[in-house]
Formats: sequence, structure tokens, C-alpha cells
Amino acid sequence: MNEGYNRFAADIEMMLGTPPSIFYKITWLGVTPVMLVCVIAFLGAQYVPAYYGNYNLPPYAEKIGWALALAPCALIPITMVFMFFYTAGNVQTLKGFFTDNAVRKDVLMRLVHPTDEWGPALPENFRRFSARNENGGLDAEAGEDDVFGGAELKAFKPKGADAEIAGEKDRLVHFQDEVKDKGEAGEPTATETAETKADDEAPKV
Repeated sequence: MNEGYNRFAADIEMMLGTPPSIFYKITWLGVTPVMLVCVIAFLGAQYVPAYYGNYNLPPYAEKIGWALALAPCALIPITMVFMFFYTAGNVQTLKGFFTDNAVRKDVLMRLVHPTDEWGPALPENFRRFSARNENGGLDAEAGEDDVFGGAELKAFKPKGADAEIAGEKDRLVHFQDEVKDKGEAGEPTATETAETKADDEAPKV
């Protein structure tokens, strides 16, 4: 449970810039689960069959209502069963899950832990908050074994306003080099071409 909270807290820190305070840890790990259990227990103890005014709905109508209410929740166990068979992969591994402790542990670890490729999209966030960092990414450093570390991280291109500025600089350098090459080759530069075109389009007197 604490490991799951550390991952969630790392996600919050990545989005907001600061980790959640101890108040939220106490609330999310203690107060909220206890209150939910109490509410569910209270509703179960106070349950009465469905009715509308003085009219009691027939049992089949109540069963239909419960089926509609539980249909979205049924996707959770259905997905769990599907992922179990998908992770097992083949009949031999499925048999080993019930007979071999090592196979059982391997399947369970793959079911409840994210893959090494899981993580944020941006490289600088990935190396801090990816599944490779067991401490939640708060103290990770870029290393040679990072998926997006090393040369790939240095080659990361900025986005937003920084990307526009960088793009303008690149285009300016490219334009200056192109003008220089044409000038050395004896060809008219872009400025000379524009001036010649303007003279040709000017009205003749």
C-alpha cells in the first residue's frame, strides 16, 4: 500500500511541482478507506427493498436495477481475469502457476508491477518517475541504463515557446549559410533577387 502511495505521490509531484503533504497521506491511506467501509456497512444494514411511494417494486425489477448498477463494476474482475490469462501466455505457464512457486511469483509480479517501459512521455520526467526507479523517482539520476538518458536526453528538443525560439534561430542560421554559399558561387543572393524582382515590377515611366 505504501509503495502505491509513493507512486501516486510522485505523479502528483510531477504535475504540481511539490509532493502532497502528510495530511493527504493520512487521509488517503487511513481516513478515507475507513469512512468508505463504514458507509458501505451502514447502507447494507439499513437496506430495504426498492419502492416508489406506497408501491413496492416487484423482485424482478429490483434484480434488473442491481444488474444495471453492477454492470460497470463487473469490468474490473473481467479485466483481472483477462490480464491473468494474457500474462500467463500459454497452457504450460498456466499449469505452472498452480504447481510451481517460482512461476506463480513471476506471474504475480508481472501482474501487479508496471513494465520498465511505463512512465511519463517527457524524457526528463521519465528518468525521474519511471518504473525503473524503485523509490518513486524522487532521487533518480540520469544514467547510462536509462531508457531516455545519456545522449537521447541531451538531444531532447524543447517544446512550446522555447521550441519556437530555437526553430527561429535554426532557420536564421540556415538562411545565412545559404546566402553565403550563393554569394561565394557568384549567384545572386536572396536580397539581390528580391530587389531585382521589385525593379521589374515597378511601373515604367
